[in-house]
Amino acid sequence: MLPICILAIRDDDDRAYMTRLFVKYQRLMYRTIYDILGDKWATEDVLQTTLLRLIDHLDTLRRLEPEGLAGYIAAACRHTAYNAVRDSGRHFEAHYVSTAQEALEL
Repeated sequence: MLPICILAIRDDDDRAYMTRLFVKYQRLMYRTIYDILGDKWATEDVLQTTLLRLIDHLDTLRRLEPEGLAGYIAAACRHTAYNAVRDSGRHFEAHYVSTAQEALEL
């Protein structure tokens, strides 16, 4: 199921592009965030927040080479998750992967 923030994009081309990105990278995004937060519901919230931030940077996403896109998306997920942890005052145990490909395989 597509997140409502993607369905709400007014421009058809932008909505289609974000839909393709989400379908292709949703496992990477979810796993990257979940590995930091360790909570299903918090992961869903942070995933939505990350998508909103990515939507705000559609021009940047479109300019990236395909091999750099997964890394950019994973970094956005990590940063948003770390911000959520910091804002909530929780402690966490970080799980790092060396490449975006490795994260996709989790």
